[in-house]
Amino acid sequence: MNSVVIIGNGFDLAHGLKTKYSDFLLWYLNNVVSSFNLNNSYDDDLISLNVKSYYSHGGYAKLNSLDDFRGFRTNDNFVYRTKNEFVHNLIDQSKQYKWLDIERLYYSFLIRLFDQYDKKFPEKVKPYLSSLNRSFDYIKDQLIKYLLTIPNINGTNNEIKNHLVRELKHNFKPN
Repeated sequence: MNSVVIIGNGFDLAHGLKTKYSDFLLWYLNNVVSSFNLNNSYDDDLISLNVKSYYSHGGYAKLNSLDDFRGFRTNDNFVYRTKNEFVHNLIDQSKQYKWLDIERLYYSFLIRLFDQYDKKFPEKVKPYLSSLNRSFDYIKDQLIKYLLTIPNINGTNNEIKNHLVRELKHNFKPN
């Protein structure tokens, strides 16, 4: 059975919940920066970030916007790498268009892989598909974690937030 969960559509935002994908992405990138500040490196299913051997960074402040990450990731003192083109485009689109549609981007990459699929050599596409799905699963898992961090503005928000989290857990069953 296929399920579609719509997070957004204005209802949650009208109730003061910061549930835009851009809010989620900013939260995720702040976690990346925070972990990087502690360990001088970061690696997950989406990105990796390392300090070049000749440079010692003094730590970075919390990101206030997605644009702040642009300066962080283009710093010549770091080695920044996305795990695949999907993740690269996801982060770039959020800055370029000020709008983030994770599902549509994921679907466009699935279609592109399907179009490139060679029936004689399906093993060529399999690593790309595995990487794409691993990234998408990780994003879903992180999204659930993010939704659990959203503070309540009034009592009704807690009920809405819990409903969204229950639906995500039930429908997507993250790793």
